[in-house]
Amino acid sequence: MTKHNKSGMKKILGFIFFFSMVCIANAQSTHVDSLATVLNKTTNPLDRFHLLEKLGEETFTNGFGDMSVDNNLEMLRIALQLKNDTLIGLAYSYTGIFYLYTKGDFNTALQYYFKGLPFAERARHMNTVSGINVDISNAFSYLKNPEQQLYFAKAAEASLPGKNEPTYYFMVTQVQICYALYYINIKESKSALQHIQLANEANLKANAPVMEIFAETVFGLTYFQLGDKELAEVYFKKAIAKSSTIQMPFLKYFAKDGYIKFLLENKNYAEAAKQAADMNQVGESSHNNFIKLNATSYLKTVFDLQNKLDSAYFYSKQESALKDSVFSQEILNKAQAMAFNEDLRLKEEQNKKTEEEHQRQQNIQFALIALGIILFIILFLLLSRSFITSTKLIEFFGVMALLVVFEFLNLLLHPFLERVTDHTPILMLLALVFIAALLIPLHHRLEKWTIKILVEKNKAVRLANAKKTIEQLEK
Repeated sequence: MTKHNKSGMKKILGFIFFFSMVCIANAQSTHVDSLATVLNKTTNPLDRFHLLEKLGEETFTNGFGDMSVDNNLEMLRIALQLKNDTLIGLAYSYTGIFYLYTKGDFNTALQYYFKGLPFAERARHMNTVSGINVDISNAFSYLKNPEQQLYFAKAAEASLPGKNEPTYYFMVTQVQICYALYYINIKESKSALQHIQLANEANLKANAPVMEIFAETVFGLTYFQLGDKELAEVYFKKAIAKSSTIQMPFLKYFAKDGYIKFLLENKNYAEAAKQAADMNQVGESSHNNFIKLNATSYLKTVFDLQNKLDSAYFYSKQESALKDSVFSQEILNKAQAMAFNEDLRLKEEQNKKTEEEHQRQQNIQFALIALGIILFIILFLLLSRSFITSTKLIEFFGVMALLVVFEFLNLLLHPFLERVTDHTPILMLLALVFIAALLIPLHHRLEKWTIKILVEKNKAVRLANAKKTIEQLEK
């Protein structure tokens, strides 16, 4: 095949790829519109919450739709009204996502994340717990704090949902991207490559378009650091092409950010200026100062390298003004303080759990001791050959044994029931009633059997006493 034919084939394949992406985008956009239509007709609070959640999923999984702050705040209002920890954790998480990825307001995002985390943990909604930790890790990545970035990436991995959960591979993809970005930030490219490969494998099962674009951009950054320019360019261009067909501003920024760094390194200033100008437009349309800051920084650099001093000076002034609103020392200190407070909260929670577990173990031991004493008394009364025992006494100790056994099972099964019922009081009560329903018939049978033995024993004692009396009279 000639060079001309190869070029023509590449153009045809490129057109087919772009056309297919546009078709997919139109289908996704139609789905979002239908969700919005249903939402407008829905009045039930819980139904509205789940529809708003689905709109959020479309935005942050497939990259389509506009998850406005009004939608997030309505989710939060509904969740607080319903007093549901799972929903409250989700609402805080989505609000944090809006401020982190749409507005580039890291501190406001962190405030919502740290508010939502305790609710999600209490509800044991691990998908939300892991997702919040992923986003906190990403926030600290953009705040140039690799120590906290790694800390929360590990927290996200430790709180992954179970493998049988439908969101498992989607969350694994995000966690592995977090690790890859951390290793890119500290210039350990080989480790970054291992993690981004794991992310790519997980996303083949998750099939999330947004994660695919993130992964391809990180592949580009990794190969760029490794010095493989050809592979880096392939991945950057794939990410740029796919991001152009979606509506999520931050993803457009993320794909362009890596590519612009690559272009500057390879002295392709014209294309770098074009991509930086496009990035600036993304920041302007989404009112995202973080995106605008990076765009003006790149434009300043491009014009400075081309010795276009007037343009460089213009963007330098814009960069300086934006930097104060995004990366002031006050903002950095506040973010660090929030991370410190979260660390304290986790330590206090851990200490509390340890103390509760210790107390629970002690209570189980006390219940076993009490049960042992009661059973010993019952057996003594049943087996004693020296005196007659009242059936009412056996019934009394039998009821005590039943109560102790019930309390023992309650203490033993309580953590399991909390996990299964998601801390729902009515479900906890039903579970305990079910346990009692099993114990009561068993208690009645044992009591009946015990009284039968007692009656036989009492008869034997009376008969033995009567024989002794007759023998004494005969003598």
